[in-house]
Amino acid sequence: MLKRLISFLCTIVFALILLPQNQTINEAIKHVGESYCYTAAGPSIFDCSGFTFYIFKEVHNIQLQRTAQKQGYDDSYIQVNKIRPGDLLSFNTNHGDSDLSDHMGIAISDTLFIHCSSAAHKVKISSYTEGWYAQKLSWARRIVYEREELQNGSHYD
Repeated sequence: MLKRLISFLCTIVFALILLPQNQTINEAIKHVGESYCYTAAGPSIFDCSGFTFYIFKEVHNIQLQRTAQKQGYDDSYIQVNKIRPGDLLSFNTNHGDSDLSDHMGIAISDTLFIHCSSAAHKVKISSYTEGWYAQKLSWARRIVYEREELQNGSHYD
């Protein structure tokens, strides 16, 4: 129990000190360690798409679709090399189907993302640039644009 608490506190400190300040990330970090439950969408129990649904609704009043498949498919995609903190990430974790968006998360840096993991049964931070998730990353979507991007019309990366 003490080891889990120390790990949790280290994750929070790391996130608060090293990650860019961003409303989406700040809200998501508050939920590290909270439980996974299929079909749950918060405020303290989530599945992967329920977590992203809850964060974008809570912070930006943006109501995403409720499933990973529906959240992942849209006509606006970001190239993987242009992912920024706050972008929505889609992963193909089930190669047995034709759907390339089975798992969702939110980028919190240029290498890390936060998500609600069914394997870990909790909200956690993982790398999307190395290891298992790097092999599964399908694409990203930018849900929230900076005001300057919208004014300049440069939000289609």
